[in-house]
Amino acid sequence: MRRIMLGRLFIGFLLASLADAATIRGASVKSGDLCDSQIYCQGELLKTIQLARLYEDSKTFVDMSQLHDPEVTLSNFQKLMKETNNNPNATQLREFIKENFSAEAELENWSPTDWTKSPKILNRIQDPNFREWLEDLNLIWKKLSRKVKKEVSENPSRHSLIYVENGFIAPGGRFTEYYYWDSYWIIEGLLLSDMHQTAKGMILNFLYLVKTYGFIPNGGRVYYLMRSQPPLLIPMKSRYYEDIAKEYQVAIDNVLWNEEKGIWLDYDIKNKKQRDIFYPTNLTPLYTKSYDISRSREYADKMVNYLNSIGIIDYMGGTPTSLDPTGEQWDYPNAWPPLQSIIVKGLHETGWEPATSLAKELATRWLRANHAGFLTYGQMCEKYDAVKPGECGGGGEYQVQAGFGWTNGVVFELLDLYSSVTSTDSETIVACKDCVDR
Repeated sequence: MRRIMLGRLFIGFLLASLADAATIRGASVKSGDLCDSQIYCQGELLKTIQLARLYEDSKTFVDMSQLHDPEVTLSNFQKLMKETNNNPNATQLREFIKENFSAEAELENWSPTDWTKSPKILNRIQDPNFREWLEDLNLIWKKLSRKVKKEVSENPSRHSLIYVENGFIAPGGRFTEYYYWDSYWIIEGLLLSDMHQTAKGMILNFLYLVKTYGFIPNGGRVYYLMRSQPPLLIPMKSRYYEDIAKEYQVAIDNVLWNEEKGIWLDYDIKNKKQRDIFYPTNLTPLYTKSYDISRSREYADKMVNYLNSIGIIDYMGGTPTSLDPTGEQWDYPNAWPPLQSIIVKGLHETGWEPATSLAKELATRWLRANHAGFLTYGQMCEKYDAVKPGECGGGGEYQVQAGFGWTNGVVFELLDLYSSVTSTDSETIVACKDCVDR
């Protein structure tokens, strides 16, 4: 089991890495140029002080800021080395550090404006001891909140700390700056603590680092620029948008869902009411899974009942764009490829009968109608006639267009989904021979 979990973790990191690659592909920074600081990353000054072991923690010195520009600091160091015959003792090094460096904090405490005493997750925790514990942990967010001081941005060469604009949650202890993969799980906790703005700010900080360096370093110091951590930027962004999507889902149901009809309906903002009109896009929330997945069977049944009630199953040439014959191309009887995809895949993805059977039936009818038209004309059309299978659609401001990119794409999509369907059955579909020229 542990091997399986580790394998999945590796695959997840690999996929995230490939996704991140698209972001950093254009980066022009070379690895050898990432940290050329003769103070914090390489050089005799760093080597001399660190090998002297003046501090218990090797992080202490490299986290200090300089009192002067690097050129002055290095000049003062060369002077020290000359005066000590390249062999300064601990006392001399401490004095040099005192005159050229400062241990004053580069980070300031920060109060996130979106922190709340009672995040919604507390209402879901049934055990009182765990609930009280989570309340205490929620308080710790404020203790770990930091923001980089402006002086770091004004004099970046004097600091090992890499400036970012937004406040963040630090891991804690000696790790006072931000860290890459730590932040993924921090952001998980922030989102569950209803701290969406803080989470967003941290993600924006990382996107700034990608823009600046071409990748996200291990942590927020220049001496981390030679290495990174597991590529979790894309999962961070995904997790953030998943959280936002939950709020949209509630809004979609509150505004668009019609319980009596069993369908989502367009909302008329001017008249402040739903429009009881059929469009294939009424099923878009099913296609985008913008509904409570735990109720997928209930939604699937309602969709089938709705489509049957308005007679959609009667059309052999595809699902019409509306039931209103206005003469416009985005109305009856035209059937458009992307709308077929939305309905078919939405029903199919519920995973429940009879929705999946209806999806296959609608897909089969569309494929057979398209195929019949192709056999007649040797080409594919932009849209088709739902009433006359295989006949191209009409109306609108321009002549029927042949080609046709999205029509072909939907055919590939549906045949991939239903590779066993046949091109004919007992019914005969005859396409109109002159519809391309009309």
